[in-house]
Amino acid sequence: MYDDFIMIAIGLVLILVSFLAKGIGYGMFPGKKPIYSATLRLRVILFSFGLLSLTIGLVRVLCK
Repeated sequence: MYDDFIMIAIGLVLILVSFLAKGIGYGMFPGKKPIYSATLRLRVILFSFGLLSLTIGLVRVLCK
């Protein structure tokens, strides 16, 4: 039961991140970490996965 709500929460977080992301830093030390800008393609992918996760979570909650 809780996995449905977790899926909804992950979807909402991904949608929020797709609007607020400015850059991504990959696993290096904090002082030397390069930050790559978030491109439109990355934002669209994050939004798509967020919307998919939100939709699946809502459908599973409503079907129970």
